Amino acid sequence: MSVESFSQQVGLNSEILVQSKLTFENAFCFGNGKSRLDFDMNVIKGKGKTFGCNAIYRDMKVDHLITVDNEITHEIYRSGYCQDNHTHIRDWNVLPMFVLEEMYDQYQDANICIEHDDIGFVIHGSNSSEVDLHFEKLVKENPNINVTNLHWERKQVQTFITGVKENDKAVTIENDRETSAGVLSIQIACELGAKNVYIIGHDLYSNDLKLNNVYGGTTGYLPETSNYLKPDNWIAGHKKNFDKWPEVNFYKVNEDVLGTSPTCCLVEEWNGCQNLQYITQEDVERLLDFGWMM
Repeated sequence: MSVESFSQQVGLNSEILVQSKLTFENAFCFGNGKSRLDFDMNVIKGKGKTFGCNAIYRDMKVDHLITVDNEITHEIYRSGYCQDNHTHIRDWNVLPMFVLEEMYDQYQDANICIEHDDIGFVIHGSNSSEVDLHFEKLVKENPNINVTNLHWERKQVQTFITGVKENDKAVTIENDRETSAGVLSIQIACELGAKNVYIIGHDLYSNDLKLNNVYGGTTGYLPETSNYLKPDNWIAGHKKNFDKWPEVNFYKVNEDVLGTSPTCCLVEEWNGCQNLQYITQEDVERLLDFGWMM
C-alpha cells in the first residue's frame, strides 16, 4: 500500500467528523488563562458544546480538544485521550509503519513512543537548520525573551514520533502555523455551526507581568516565573474570527467588569466589532437562563 492510499484510508473517519455540521446554540471555548479557574462549570452543564486547548485534557474532558504544540500534542495522544474524545491536531498526518522502519536510523535521538498494535505513526519536529531559523525569528519578535523561554521553545522543535491506534478520534487540522490553539478552537466552533461563542479563560494579558497560564511550570509549558507572552497574535487571530463570522455572537467573558484589572480590559484592536460583547462570568448564567443581562 502506498503512503498516499494509507493516509486516505486512515483519515476516512476523521473526515466524516470534520465535514458533519452540528446544530447547537452555544459553544464554550476555554483558554488556559488563570481566570478559567474561577469559572463555575455547573452554569454551562448541558447548555452547549465545550471546546478546549492543549493541557486542559488533564483536568476535564471537552467535546472538542484542539492542540498545536508538538510536545503537548504527543503527550495527549500517548495518554489515550484521543481514543474516546474528539481531538483536532495540527498536521496530524499518519504514515504507515514501513516508512518508520526505513527512516529509523535518522531519528534514533527522537522522542519515540511506538507500541505493537499501532497501525501507523505521526512525526513532528525539525532538522538543525530549521531550528536555527526558528530561533532567529523568535528572538527578533521577542527581544526581551529570556533563556528559560528559549529552552522551552527548543523542546517544541525537537522530533517526536508517536504510534497511532486504529479507530481513534483524532483529526488533522491544516492551518497557518502562527494560529494558536485558542484561536483555532473558536474557529472550529464556528465552522461546526455555533451561534453563540463564549470566550472563557482567554485572558490575553497578565495581572502581574508573569506567565498567565494555569499549566505554567508543568510539562510542555514555560515556568510560572516566565515573562508573560505578548498577545498580539491572539488578538489578531480573534479579530479574524469576529470578522469572518458576522452572524455569530461572540462573548468575551472576563472575571470582573471592564477596567478592574489588566485582564479585564477593552481590546483596542477589536473596536468596531459589532458581534462582540464583553461580559462577566456572572452574566453568562443570566444570558443562558433568560437571554439577557441586567
